[in-house]
Amino acid sequence: MKTKWQQLDTDQRLAVKRILTSALLLLIGFLWPEKTSIKIGWFLAAYLVAGWPVLKAAGQNLVKGQLFDENFLMSLATLGALAIKQWPEAVAVMLFYAVGDFFEDIAVSQSRRSISDLLDLRPETARLWLDDQTSRIVAPEDVKIGDLLIVKPGEKIPLDGIVTSGSSYLNTAALTGETKPVLAEKGANVLSGMIVVNGTIRIRVEKTFSDSTVSKILDMVENASS
Repeated sequence: MKTKWQQLDTDQRLAVKRILTSALLLLIGFLWPEKTSIKIGWFLAAYLVAGWPVLKAAGQNLVKGQLFDENFLMSLATLGALAIKQWPEAVAVMLFYAVGDFFEDIAVSQSRRSISDLLDLRPETARLWLDDQTSRIVAPEDVKIGDLLIVKPGEKIPLDGIVTSGSSYLNTAALTGETKPVLAEKGANVLSGMIVVNGTIRIRVEKTFSDSTVSKILDMVENASS
């Protein structure tokens, strides 16, 4: 099992190192016995270590004519603090901003992983049951309301429907978070994205793919992301 550090990507690890280094330099500056140029040097070093990505982004945006974004405003505020010789305050503001930006990046990464997990719910195919007692693999978008589908163990239910024959336990963890399998028998309502565990079932489709549970979940996730 990966540790928290191993779960971070390269940029996130660099951000942690930058934050810790800046905090150490700031502490040294506070503890330096005399108010000399060396003490100011510690504060400036701490400021540059924590704030270089922000200053760089602000400069690049300034060249492009993009003013008043968060990088520019943060740079303006902290450089102003340096100009009036408020060295520790400038470092602290930039350091806290770096910490907040790091946790924001962590939250975004976790959201992306969650979205990727949700995308795994999307069924790629559906097994259409034909009148001649055979099945044919089709795209879920091509299935119509009233069609019969057959779903075998290990397969995802492609569309919402009602079980017409057979029985099986269903893994619903991806949809509901419930780890205990649910038994589905004839007459039971089943939702797309559920996984058939141990039996083959036939389903009469009740909703088109665009109206299915998985499609609605993915649509809500995409709109929330936007």
